[in-house]
Amino acid sequence: SESGLSAGLWGIPYIALPTPGPRPIAVNSAFLSVLTRDGGVQTAGVQPAQGGAMTITRPLLGRVAGVGGIGALTDGTDVAVGSAHLCAVVDGGAIRCWGENYAGQLGDYSATGRPMPVAVRGPGGAGYMTGAGRVSLGSAHSCAIQEPGTLYCWGSNEYGKLGDGTTTTRYVPTPVALADGGGAIIDAIDVAPGDHHTCAIRDGGSVWCWGW
Repeated sequence: SESGLSAGLWGIPYIALPTPGPRPIAVNSAFLSVLTRDGGVQTAGVQPAQGGAMTITRPLLGRVAGVGGIGALTDGTDVAVGSAHLCAVVDGGAIRCWGENYAGQLGDYSATGRPMPVAVRGPGGAGYMTGAGRVSLGSAHSCAIQEPGTLYCWGSNEYGKLGDGTTTTRYVPTPVALADGGGAIIDAIDVAPGDHHTCAIRDGGSVWCWGW
């Protein structure tokens, strides 16, 4: 169907993956997020509410509202879930995040939990993020790859897991720096944040990790 939902067992809708090729699905122990054929973002489960409290239970998939509650998120190309926040890449590389934000993991220059998506700010807080090809989330930090490969992280920086050479919490995307002083990572092809560390694959296949 247009929404990407089809009739499933006992008439309960199930998600239909896009054709051709797969589109992302992201899950954790409490909720999931998927992209539909038309690029919509849908979620289900116990989800972040006002202030990030995990109090809303959505037993079936439902569309995620747009920024400011206007319309719905569209043109999605990637989704990710953390412990209590979610993000999606939309609109040709913009990033939208919502949920818990006590460590700035939503990237909107605040520590306020958001029940609806907000736009992630650009590097250093200038403007808004564009050109992102992938977003990936840890428990309280977030990372994104801006095409063609510049790696940014933001949120909790416990144990230095943002990779900027400090342990300072960052409320907006911050470039990941090479340990040898060689500048920022600009050739990342994938990134995987964990609870206390982060790893990335660089062009050529080398794996780099930082944190604890």
